Amino acid sequence: MATELNEKQKRFCQEYIQDYNGAQAAIRAGYSEGTAKEQASRLLTNVNVQEYLSSLQKEQQERTGINADMVIKELAKIAFSDISRVFTADNAIKPMVHIEPEDSAAIQAMDIAEIKMEDMVIGETKKIKMYDKLRALDSLAKHFGIYEKDNKQKETAAVTIFQLPDNGRDKTK
Repeated sequence: MATELNEKQKRFCQEYIQDYNGAQAAIRAGYSEGTAKEQASRLLTNVNVQEYLSSLQKEQQERTGINADMVIKELAKIAFSDISRVFTADNAIKPMVHIEPEDSAAIQAMDIAEIKMEDMVIGETKKIKMYDKLRALDSLAKHFGIYEKDNKQKETAAVTIFQLPDNGRDKTK
């Protein structure tokens, strides 16, 4: 159990859940910079460290109120966003108050600049940047094991291809 960890190992775990960077967590916990990567790798395979990390992550989830469902829902908003719903019928960007929450969650940035001549606004430039849909889809696919299923299908297909009969031809002769 986690009580078997020394203070340096516990410190590593506490640092690791901050940014999930093993080498940096090892350095911050007091391990040598030269061996930090190896130490992190060794620590992360230790059963007691894994148990302690799990308990720290659970505490963090309870403290922040963030859970896996919330993260998946936010990723889904980005993954399944449709930029066309951010525009009006005449292709102008809707004001933020008129964009549905499911779509506004996918907006990374909006840049609005007014073009003025003297004291009159004669036009404006608007730019919109959406979060990366492919990255969100990739994260969801990994979470739900879609790639693993796809790889199993490919393996089956590959086995089938290599098991074709040779039609009586022996190429060793």
